[in-house]
Amino acid sequence: MTSTSATLDHGIEIVFRYCMVRSKSWRQGFIDNSRNVFRSVSTNLHSLRLYVQERLTCLTDHPAFAFRCVLHILPSLKDLFACKTPKPAPQYFPINTMAQSLHPTPTSHLLLAPYKIITFGSPLHPQLLARNPTCDKPAETPHHIPFFDGTIIRKIETGGWMCAGISQENDLYLWGGEAGTGEEEQIKCLPDRTAEESKMVKWAEIAGGDVLDVGIGDGHIIALTNDNEVWVCGRGSEGQLGLGRGVWFAEQWREVEQEWGGGVVVGVAAGGWGSWVVVKKAV
Repeated sequence: MTSTSATLDHGIEIVFRYCMVRSKSWRQGFIDNSRNVFRSVSTNLHSLRLYVQERLTCLTDHPAFAFRCVLHILPSLKDLFACKTPKPAPQYFPINTMAQSLHPTPTSHLLLAPYKIITFGSPLHPQLLARNPTCDKPAETPHHIPFFDGTIIRKIETGGWMCAGISQENDLYLWGGEAGTGEEEQIKCLPDRTAEESKMVKWAEIAGGDVLDVGIGDGHIIALTNDNEVWVCGRGSEGQLGLGRGVWFAEQWREVEQEWGGGVVVGVAAGGWGSWVVVKKAV
């Protein structure tokens, strides 16, 4: 199974309800859409994570007090639809915050919350966790990234061995492993993989402008600035940088100079060996 993530829609919820009706085991209290709200699912090669808002019985209808947020960690995606208790049994981690989205990396997961980014996963690659695991805060249990204390991140993206976050002030931050395959192929805006915890996240400046959007593929990054300029770096062997197949690798940010059909770029995205832009044209 390759790394992927998706937002749970009504079709998936129908499957959950079907499992709940058929099963009288652990799903009786877990897969119950009259009580819980499923927000997102994330899976990589190691395990499956479900982010759930559990509806609580309380005396108020205010949404801030009617739910608690819980991470459900299953051994695999297969166990989600098996309608029986998986082995090993699922793990549950209360998050105590209203999180927004869940994102996978090859060995870990990221949960975006209003005032923090929470990471958990394998201790073998702490650069993806952006924190050093300790006895009090092991890699396998959810804990926030200390670097972002006092900084509100409005969006995060993951791809391959890289992660990105955009703050409310439109600053771009990057962390994770190197995209290059050798010393001559390294994205310069990424932090050093051997950096100490305080330097595991790096601010990425692009032509002195604010960053409105970002996308991460398998070894490349695409970003949109407030000047509606598109900038890229990383691998370009398949033309994913938009600079032509002659650009094998761009270690520094490079602007993609296109006319975009006479429109204005309002969004960017990336995945695998591809990149996309959203263009708004005048009517």
